[in-house]
Amino acid sequence: MAEYSKEKLYFLKLPKDFFKKNYIKVLKGMPNGHEYALLLLELMCESVGWGGYLRFSQTLPYTPEMVSSLTDTNIDIVRNAFVAYEGLGLAKRTEDSSIYFPLVDDMTMNTTIGAARKQVQRQGGQEVDKCPPDTRDKILDIKSLEMKQDKTRYKQPALLQILSDFGFLTADELTDSHFDDFLDACVAEYDLVNVKIKTKYVLQSISHLENTGKTDKSEKPIFRWRCDPEEMPENRYRWFTAAMSNNLRKEEKDDGALGEWEKDDG
Repeated sequence: MAEYSKEKLYFLKLPKDFFKKNYIKVLKGMPNGHEYALLLLELMCESVGWGGYLRFSQTLPYTPEMVSSLTDTNIDIVRNAFVAYEGLGLAKRTEDSSIYFPLVDDMTMNTTIGAARKQVQRQGGQEVDKCPPDTRDKILDIKSLEMKQDKTRYKQPALLQILSDFGFLTADELTDSHFDDFLDACVAEYDLVNVKIKTKYVLQSISHLENTGKTDKSEKPIFRWRCDPEEMPENRYRWFTAAMSNNLRKEEKDDGALGEWEKDDG
């Protein structure tokens, strides 16, 4: 008998006329409105697992800066979008500074791996206690549905590109298997969005903001993070893996936790 899994799967179900709603039309009609609308969908999806609340964890709500980093969206656009969402009633700010999207609760569907397995079996005409190979393949597809979407957006190519964008790796070093393998292990063990945010957070400790010489649609200068050559560690891979491990294992962190690398340094 196949094991019944209660692992949750969440889906955001948009009505067919979603983009014809007045609030979406008004939103898209604002300066940068199309970006606001796209960001709204992205944040609604991000909040699905928290019942419409935009949270990084149970105790940590997303800040505009975190949203900017997560979505690669200009921080001013994020802040202005939040104001627009609240003005249109699409979002509310709670006492703990969380952003709550009321629409999400009505649009959310959820199921479990076990329930999805039963549905696949019934649709295939199989008895519910049996799990033939072709059905197992379908179950695996269901189980990895959300992860596939995240991997497409966030896995190693994007993570390695962050290292390059910060100037931490050169273009020739993007194929470095050491960094790729380490990030692969991080992705396998932790949430992909978490790894992306932590990668940027770690790199910012040795970086400075640099004016790109470009401006956004509001004619404001665009800045980017660039690693300071004078602060660059001698062994970049060793420093990066230690720093990432320290930040990703936040629940286990203590005053001296930099993993085995710190112990090796004596």
